[in-house]
Amino acid sequence: MKTYWVRALGLGLLVVVFAACGAGGDDGNGEPAKKYEYCGYGVNGDAENVLAFGINTETGALTALAGSPPATGRLPYGMAVDPLGRFIYVTNLGDDNLSAFAITASTGILTPLANSPFATGEGPYDIAVEHSGRFVYVLNHYSWTVSGYAIAPDTGALTGIGAGGTGAYPYFMTVDPLGRFVYVVNGDNFDVSGFAINASTGALTALDGSPFWLGEYPGPVGVEPSGRFAYIINNHFSASTRDINVYAIDPVTGALTNVPGSLFAVGNNLLSITFEPSGKFAYGANDSDGTISVFAIDAVTGVLTEVVGSPFYVGGEPDSISVDPRGKFLYLGDSSSRTISIFSIDAVTGGLTSAGSPFAATVGAPAIVRIVQ
Repeated sequence: MKTYWVRALGLGLLVVVFAACGAGGDDGNGEPAKKYEYCGYGVNGDAENVLAFGINTETGALTALAGSPPATGRLPYGMAVDPLGRFIYVTNLGDDNLSAFAITASTGILTPLANSPFATGEGPYDIAVEHSGRFVYVLNHYSWTVSGYAIAPDTGALTGIGAGGTGAYPYFMTVDPLGRFVYVVNGDNFDVSGFAINASTGALTALDGSPFWLGEYPGPVGVEPSGRFAYIINNHFSASTRDINVYAIDPVTGALTNVPGSLFAVGNNLLSITFEPSGKFAYGANDSDGTISVFAIDAVTGVLTEVVGSPFYVGGEPDSISVDPRGKFLYLGDSSSRTISIFSIDAVTGGLTSAGSPFAATVGAPAIVRIVQ
């Protein structure tokens, strides 16, 4: 029998995408009512569907969009949106496939794609769409592979383009923001598999020197917006310490080189890491401490410096975070209270201030992409 590890949430992960969308109703002239500049979408693991929110860009507040949320498969887990905001893809851990939806730009409504769901490997966990919106990649935990798919620009339909082999029991994956490389953290090997993306076909080729050694119990991986540095969380369970390693990314080969002195302490059980869009700050959710670690990123070296006031105490069990495209608000999912909390980001210091009461949900925090109309 398979045992599914779902980031210790046990309920579902919210990945929020920001996109232009309608607020519902009409303006009295048969036209859609006031539009939100962004919408957010989240995986509701308990009910196995996708939630939709309107985003107030002045306050950061979330408003549930009217209409029934579309159903996913069993144990929906990861979510990704193409950068043009046309389609959403959700991995179904219990069905070994992924559900696909089209986003209606004028309303934010999701419509299941024809032929959805699409088959994946065994145990699809993480999912990512590369920067051009032409290819999507799925990390398959039990078949130890990354599956690649080409996205039809008009329909969002997926066509398989092959798979790359990983190490044992991969858990986390990221695609660098420039669409050059895919990095996969292998849970049982304590290393990371790296792949180059063919710019024409999307096919994956293992990088020279891959897999790269990471250290004890590597966790989530993220690449900051410039694509020059990768950040990998280390969960040293035997030593009861947690830290982040910084790796310089070779722009040609994709090879990872550890940045000297780059072991930066974080809180207990850091489950996710994300970045402010300009690349000035990094944020990590410390699930067991009820805190958020905030770091300033050195633009030249990638080195992290903890900002004044960090870690910021938020309470509960924060497990997933995202930042809106303007770098104005941070969204934090809490698995214990089943809420999404909103924080204002200080543009100078990166510090956090509560931006109102948490939004009730059964998901984690929104991951964000803007829809282009």
